[in-house]
Amino acid sequence: MLASILYRLKFKAQFIARKTIWGTVAGIFLLAAAAFFIAALVISLAAAFSPLAATLIMGSVMALIGVIALGVARLPPRVRPPAVPPTAPPDPNTALIMTAASVLNALILGMNAGRSVRRRDPFPPEDPYVRRAAPRGRRRF
Repeated sequence: MLASILYRLKFKAQFIARKTIWGTVAGIFLLAAAAFFIAALVISLAAAFSPLAATLIMGSVMALIGVIALGVARLPPRVRPPAVPPTAPPDPNTALIMTAASVLNALILGMNAGRSVRRRDPFPPEDPYVRRAAPRGRRRF
């Protein structure tokens, strides 16, 4: 059982690592392609208009795209609640067993807590090297 969980975890980690690496490579190539397209657009605009007008047009377009991207970044994310799978009603026999087990567990925990309280010395000596007289009555070790 533990092996299958570890296998799935290892598979997810490998998948996420592969997705991240290839996503980074794709992003670098897309940025390079965008730079070449922008350069080609500037050259074609410079041929149609003056070089000053071409750079002004490209600067305005880039500023507009940047403002739109900032606006999109400020939008709140859409979060869908996860789908809850339908569950069957609990078995009454299992509920009775779990209740009996929890009552028995609470009883044992209470008994152990009571024993541990009785064993401790409620008034420890001020000096750790001085021993007090043993208490009277039944001794518990």
